[in-house]
Amino acid sequence: MFSCETLGTVLDRATGYWNLLSDASQLRQRRKGKHAIIELAPADLPHNFLLRSRHSAESSLAAILSITRHLTGRALPLLEVGR
Repeated sequence: MFSCETLGTVLDRATGYWNLLSDASQLRQRRKGKHAIIELAPADLPHNFLLRSRHSAESSLAAILSITRHLTGRALPLLEVGR
């Protein structure tokens, strides 16, 4: 990720890696103007704990935001949290 020239490239790569490694959820991201929208969708699988508890998904998204802030050295405000 340190070799990426833009934050958009970082998000593209992180999304791709996440989806390769996770069967329990899918990470999606899109851009809307100057904003990046990141969505974590739990897979509809039997016994997928992410369908019953959103704490793991929320902590994963918080980690992504924290790492992104660290890599960019910017505040990057969180504008909205939705379900």
